[in-house]
Amino acid sequence: MMSHQSAAEFHNRYPYSGKIVCEEHNTSFHRQVLTSAKGSKEVWQCRVYRNRGRAACSAPQLRTDELNEVMAQIFTELVHDKQTIIDALVAVIQSVPQEHDFARDMERLESEAEQINAKKDRLLDLSMAGAITISEFKTRNDGFNEQLTALESKLEVIRQEQQKTAATTDNLEAIKTALRHELDFTDGVNSELVTTILDHIIVKKVSTREEVHLDIHLKVNGPYEAVFARSKSSFCISRLKSTTPPIRSRRT
Repeated sequence: MMSHQSAAEFHNRYPYSGKIVCEEHNTSFHRQVLTSAKGSKEVWQCRVYRNRGRAACSAPQLRTDELNEVMAQIFTELVHDKQTIIDALVAVIQSVPQEHDFARDMERLESEAEQINAKKDRLLDLSMAGAITISEFKTRNDGFNEQLTALESKLEVIRQEQQKTAATTDNLEAIKTALRHELDFTDGVNSELVTTILDHIIVKKVSTREEVHLDIHLKVNGPYEAVFARSKSSFCISRLKSTTPPIRSRRT
């Protein structure tokens, strides 16, 4: 349960985690923070490049701010049909309870607790029959109690997560209202919200440090192609396999 929570926290904190793929090696990009005299910047690098160096992978590293710019531009183009985006985001939220079976986890932990209690009963029988010493009984009984306490703590965590999920599902209308506000971009673009509809990004083999080619696949609409021209500090975005005119080039 804790590993599941840690993974969820990581993905919530770093929205692009697990979503960037190197076309050359079919491996994921990993997050890295580079520090220099100018400050720190978050970048994403192919796993092969990180493990074996530039000679093993030619894919350029991507900056989070560049990805945010691309996603914000795509999202802005999509928002003309705001209700479609809201419905897609709500569908993602509603899918969460189906991805994790809280009842199954609770049933498993409760079964473990029953088994431990049965062992405690047998231990008591052994003690009363004089088959073990009082000291041995106390040591083993304390161990069982510690296991029961740990199980109860895990059960409480699951109950809380289950309640949060139920509250989220029950408050869908409030969530929709909040999404409508976010999609007005009154407070700027929320990158975590934007990446909610992102399925994955493919970094194309033809990419270089100077010109980056991305195929961007969304959970709704798309896919899109984005081309960075870093020397010109600009990018161009267009729909893949579509007659839709390209989104206007934009300087960053």
